[in-house]
Amino acid sequence: GIMMNIKRFICFGLTTINLSSVMAYSFGCKPDEPESSGGSSSGSSNGEQIIEETGTVFTENGTSAYKIVIPEDASSDITYSANELKNYVLKATSATLPIETDEDYSFNKAETVISLGNTTIFRESGMDVSDREELNRDGFKIYLFGNSVVINGYRDIGVIYGVYEFLENMIGLRAYTTEEVAYTTSTSKIYMKAFALVEAPDFTFRDIDGPLVTSNLGPQTAKLLRANSPRTSTPHSAETFYQLIPRSAENLQNHSEWFGTASLQFCFNNEGALNKVYESCIDYIQKNPKSEYLNISLCDGGGYCGCDLCSDEISKYGYSGHLIIMVNKIIERVEAWLQENDPSRDLQYVTMAYTGCLTFGAPVKPIYRDSGEPQLTERGTQAVEVIDDKCRPHEKLYIQITPLDYCFSHAWNDSKCTINRGYYSTVDAWRQITDRLFTYDYGINFTNYFMFFDNYSAIKENLIYYQEVGIKGVFRQAATGASWFPFCELQNYLFGQLTWDTNQDLNVLIEDFIDNYYKDAAPYIKQYFYFMRSHINWVDRNNAVDENYVLHYKAYRITYFESAANFTNQVLDYCYGLFEQAKAACDVSTTDGKIALERVEKEMMGLDYLNLQFYEENHLNYDPNEFMNEILSFERAASRFTVAYWREKKDVSVLIDELKAKIA
Repeated sequence: GIMMNIKRFICFGLTTINLSSVMAYSFGCKPDEPESSGGSSSGSSNGEQIIEETGTVFTENGTSAYKIVIPEDASSDITYSANELKNYVLKATSATLPIETDEDYSFNKAETVISLGNTTIFRESGMDVSDREELNRDGFKIYLFGNSVVINGYRDIGVIYGVYEFLENMIGLRAYTTEEVAYTTSTSKIYMKAFALVEAPDFTFRDIDGPLVTSNLGPQTAKLLRANSPRTSTPHSAETFYQLIPRSAENLQNHSEWFGTASLQFCFNNEGALNKVYESCIDYIQKNPKSEYLNISLCDGGGYCGCDLCSDEISKYGYSGHLIIMVNKIIERVEAWLQENDPSRDLQYVTMAYTGCLTFGAPVKPIYRDSGEPQLTERGTQAVEVIDDKCRPHEKLYIQITPLDYCFSHAWNDSKCTINRGYYSTVDAWRQITDRLFTYDYGINFTNYFMFFDNYSAIKENLIYYQEVGIKGVFRQAATGASWFPFCELQNYLFGQLTWDTNQDLNVLIEDFIDNYYKDAAPYIKQYFYFMRSHINWVDRNNAVDENYVLHYKAYRITYFESAANFTNQVLDYCYGLFEQAKAACDVSTTDGKIALERVEKEMMGLDYLNLQFYEENHLNYDPNEFMNEILSFERAASRFTVAYWREKKDVSVLIDELKAKIA
């Protein structure tokens, strides 16, 4: 894929060959779809499919016979895709491809056109992108019919991804961030490729927040990385009770019965409250006619109603059963409304199995054999069944697994991680009662965004595990509100790559990113990156009393790690030495050298933070003036790089004030 070893589907007549995906799909080529000219799966750093060239010239000597054709009523996504195609072809080949509407076009294999979206050319080509399952919502197809290239997706955003895929094959486009996109420049002949591609992401949702959202360039980078698909749930992807049944002063005064004794949620057994939630859902549906998902999710925390009916349900079915009974009632009412008012609309629903709301455990009971022994699943886990059928999630309800306190530094299925063992069995219980699962996971420690965050051993392993248990979509909460944290650009890149296709080599991706992003400084940045990871691993093993891990990165805690004992002068001096070499490697007489130096200096803020945080312990007889100069230097860097939050809801200025207060 666009820098991705994505699912490859090549049609040979009416058969399907899936070249690299873990999961096999099959489809027959449409009668008018071309046969693939074959192609070899070698020749790429990440094992990607190489597509054969045809005899048709795409560009030569800064000219091209090709035109870009879009629908007359093109959406913003289609217009965006056309402009990206035009701009990158111009940068790489000096050829200008005019953008025209399809008004005067019909399907003609002889014409040198690139059709984007639902044009007359597409509609007459026989190509079909209507199967949501085949394209997993964000996928696309690229076919060459004679000289005509047709690119379309199940949704228009898929056309953007398809254009990047086309450009990767034609000009070697590889995107790392909006400001770092590599491609091959050439004014000699470039031949059109024999496209017969169908690509679908491994996860329907691939959403990530943090710097990707906070940055002005975030939306562009998200498109390039095929991450952060536009959300189609209610405002905020969680905690939607705040919108559906607001705890406003007016509601609390006039409708106190809606909330019962609940301090955060509402009374799930009050008819007035259920009516209000239902009405809010209908209001949302009408105002968002294209929304595919309706999120009915709890406020963060417990705070449930303790009336007799609610207390009885909670004691019988647990908090998750209590929640699902209520959500199922709302879904049934909304579905009845849709049947009458908008029968063609296929809406899905989401609620959270969240540790922070006590709903993480599934409403199940263990199954025992006649002998009294526990019955096991084929995976060797405890077999369970739903406590009561009314606690079974509605057939259109997705359960969003949200394990706030799990360990990000070790894979979910790593048996040496004592933290994750319990979570593993909980998720397994949910999958036994529903096949509709999303996850809301985490990619940062919320008490400290600037500490080197080592989840690299778990990123790919967890995504593979998610696929195995049937999780269809991933939302990752990273450094919310922050504009930077150590190696955040790499984290975004890996998330985009691996949520589209988990079947890639993580180390190849890491090396490729660092090489391209840090340029001449890359060898030293790599040494720093790998040193930090090995140092963290050493701390983990050094403190262990048995084969189990002791160092666990959790949402609000990093045990055994945040201490001067782990970041001695010796450790910090070694790292500073690597950064000095990295800076010296940047030739500032060149544009690339200046860019690389700026990126190195920005990355060094993570090391500067460690130096300042443990300065007093590492410098017992320190000079207050020297310490203040170090703080002021850090403050200037934070200002220069417009670094925002350094921990959850706390601006970096708070950290700087805390550091200055140590001297005063």
